[in-house]
Amino acid sequence: MVFGEALAKAQVENPVTEPKRSQKPKRPLSYPSPHLSQPRGYSFFENALAHDASAFVQEDALVVQPPPLGGQETILVVEDNDEVRAYTTDILRELGYEVFEATEGDTALSLIASEPRIKLLFTDVGLPGPLNGRQIADEARKLSSDLKVLFTTGYAQNAIIHQGRLDPGVQLIVKPFNFAGLAAKIRQMFDEAE
Repeated sequence: MVFGEALAKAQVENPVTEPKRSQKPKRPLSYPSPHLSQPRGYSFFENALAHDASAFVQEDALVVQPPPLGGQETILVVEDNDEVRAYTTDILRELGYEVFEATEGDTALSLIASEPRIKLLFTDVGLPGPLNGRQIADEARKLSSDLKVLFTTGYAQNAIIHQGRLDPGVQLIVKPFNFAGLAAKIRQMFDEAE
């Protein structure tokens, strides 16, 4: 989808701002707006309705990028924060994936045991309850040995990072992630197996 000059001008002249204290945000403030962000000095736009394309405005030039690739695989999202889980599952469903949700380990493991279609576990590392994300992944792989696992965390120090390095074989996407970043990471993980 090509963004017109009027849209680009309107977005630059009227950037998205954080809500006033009296307004309730629709997503955690640490998550980027689906309309505008400015990574590394560039203005970045994402289509707020369909995410069909992304565009960068750089030195008065509008550069359109192709849409992220999705798929039809089945993913289990384990996240205790309702807003983050909703944000994540909305992205994955929009990309065409079938998505199951869980807020803690016991539910996640029950779903993996009962749904052989689940091919990827996307789990937060820090979860309430007796099992953290790493422990859920370890138990889940006992139930489904070919299960792919993608961890997410907003904290630098956790159960999968040691001395600044990931454990071998661990895949991680750091919060806050955006639509394009999550889409690319998930697709990369499925494509690596083919």
